[in-house]
Amino acid sequence: MELYLGAIGVHPAVRILARWFAPRFLRGYLVKPIGATPRNMKTLQSIRANEPEVRDFDTERAAFFHALEGVEALEGLVNHGLYGWMKAEDAQALVRHHTAHHFHQFGLL
Repeated sequence: MELYLGAIGVHPAVRILARWFAPRFLRGYLVKPIGATPRNMKTLQSIRANEPEVRDFDTERAAFFHALEGVEALEGLVNHGLYGWMKAEDAQALVRHHTAHHFHQFGLL
């Protein structure tokens, strides 16, 4: 969600490629039912967890809900760091779908 809120930057070359392929990818991604999205898709280096860390569940849970509130508060057009300008509603739908995918992946849905 930090990517949607502009807190994480994206390498310019990755951004160019993503913006080129984004419309087709996003249309295909959002219509898939939860659980149909392939596992182990490539993760951006800037958001990849490389080292296992011990994290406090309550702190992480609070940060998650805070970021989710930030995404739900988006309005108008949003400049997504990877995909470029998109309607806030589309960005919110993408976050919801992506989050549900991970909840399903770990057996929470």
